[in-house]
Amino acid sequence: MALLVIAGVATAVVLVLQVSRPTIDKVQANDCVSVKGDNSNADVTKVDCQGDFSFTIAEKVGKNDPCPGEQYNRITAQGSDAKLCVVPNFRQGRCYQVPGDSNTRLVDFREIHCGDALAPNTRQVEVFTRTPTDSTADCVDGVSYDRPTAVSYCFDKKVDDLGELNVEDCVNLSRADGLSSSPLEVRKTSCGAKVFSFTVASKVSGTDTCPGYDRVTDLLHGSGMCVVPNMTQGLCYQIPTTSDELTDYTAADCADTPKTDTTVVKVVSRQETTPPTCGDGETPLPYSLPRPVGYCLQTQ
Repeated sequence: MALLVIAGVATAVVLVLQVSRPTIDKVQANDCVSVKGDNSNADVTKVDCQGDFSFTIAEKVGKNDPCPGEQYNRITAQGSDAKLCVVPNFRQGRCYQVPGDSNTRLVDFREIHCGDALAPNTRQVEVFTRTPTDSTADCVDGVSYDRPTAVSYCFDKKVDDLGELNVEDCVNLSRADGLSSSPLEVRKTSCGAKVFSFTVASKVSGTDTCPGYDRVTDLLHGSGMCVVPNMTQGLCYQIPTTSDELTDYTAADCADTPKTDTTVVKVVSRQETTPPTCGDGETPLPYSLPRPVGYCLQTQ
């Protein structure tokens, strides 16, 4: 059996796969490999780096030696003294299914069509940029590597004009340095991204309002949009209470202490209907646009 530690895109988890020793022993740094099959019978094969989705070997180290960082996936095989430290070989402009937080399946990395149905406990990332640097300072959601050559992937894209966005697109909202006095920054992201996002419910202009929805206005171009929170069942979020600051919506640990004028809630259920049917002690949060969705929230 082979021990493989996968950093996913951001979080390290552990799984066991069956990998042939010849594959481990014959490949070197800069080679690419595919990983297919399942946890009990995985197939790791050397492939063309320019072909279908693959992992690039960042380093080949001793079995007991560390990889360069937690973001590197690890592959070892019984009987081999070597370990492969590998990174996903993503292409700009394409979408991928990647493991979710508690997923332990390396084989769940695969290229998909954006918006395809996903396997359980996975998420979609869209590679907006692939750059030859080991820094993702310009990304809200991304990952970077310095080996075998520096590369970083951004899973969001800065939007300079709200007119570039369409209904049902998803966006991150932030302010430089976290200051409420700074201009609001908008980034398009995958609706299945790990970080919290808003879904564009409708487009507005001029003095149009967004009854029951939050509004984002582009003062420079005069366009605007109504947005709704895009939350995942079972996860916790910080949301504003008396504040109307949209950047106060963030992903959170259920045990986090909320900042002033916010609270931490758990999404007990997400229902594709509105209003949602919620239990005792749960707060319903209904939206009809862009598609019916209702949340049942429980304050933590």
